[in-house]
This record gives sequence, structure tokens and C-alpha cells, in this order.
Amino acid sequence: MLLNKLKLLENNPRQITEKQFYKLKKSLKEFLEMLEVRQIVYDDNFVIWGGNQRFRAYKMLVEQGEVEYNKKYFKKLPKKWTLKQKREFAIKDNNPTGLSGSFDDDILANEWDNLPLDDWGINTGVWENLTNLEEKSKLDNKKLIKCPNCGSEFTKSSK
Repeated sequence: MLLNKLKLLENNPRQITEKQFYKLKKSLKEFLEMLEVRQIVYDDNFVIWGGNQRFRAYKMLVEQGEVEYNKKYFKKLPKKWTLKQKREFAIKDNNPTGLSGSFDDDILANEWDNLPLDDWGINTGVWENLTNLEEKSKLDNKKLIKCPNCGSEFTKSSK
């Protein structure tokens, strides 16, 4: 079985915490079909160049009997790839914000907020802080004004 032949990439520059690993494992278990398009990629020497953490989580799920083994979750690199190309692939495969842009927090917060984004690796806790900062900023831009006739106080935007 391929699971027993594959080897993790030595000195893999991408690491995840135990908490992140648990979330990844849970995510794979809930949506295993994702591995059909985000496969674990290995070379002729059975070294994994893409998906080391996915492999660890998937292997554990298979060994624990929580999911079935399926060879379609694995893809072999072309034989002609050089070490430089393999290393480039490993970095680019794991760099979600480097070359491929970033998430628009406003769109996520307002149009995708009915989904379990935290479970999917999006830190939605920062939106709460941003909202508080925006509200504070709005208050900072307001001036307290006292009515000369009745003495009532109200705020007026300084803009």
C-alpha cells in the first residue's frame, strides 16, 4: 500500500501546530473528497513534495479506521522534474498568500459569514477587533457640542 511507502519531506520548511493538525484532520474527515483535487504529491523515491501535513492527517485517519484508503488521493510528480523544480513546487504549493493573493475580509465577513470559516482556517476573530477599532475611530472623529440655548450636549462628526 502506498501509505506505507511514502516518506515525509526531510527538513520540510512548512510546519503546523498540534492544534492546526487536529483541525486539518477534522477537516479531511468531514470533506475527504477535497483530496481528489488537492492530492498528496510524491516523486519516484516516494518522497512527499506536496501535502506532507495532509498525508500525516489522512494516514492517521486511515489507520484509525475513520476513512477508507483511496489511491486517487495521490499523484506522482513527472520523472523529469529536477530537485530545484520539486523544491519550488513545495514552497508554492504551501504559500496561500504569497503569489495567489489574499482574502477580502469585508466580503468574507458580509457574504460568507454563514459558513464555518474558523473551522476552515480563516481567523474571523480579527473582524471583531477591526469593528471595534472602526467604531472607536468614528467616535474619535466626533466632537461634543453644547447647545447655547438649552445646554444639551450632542456629537457632531468632525469631517
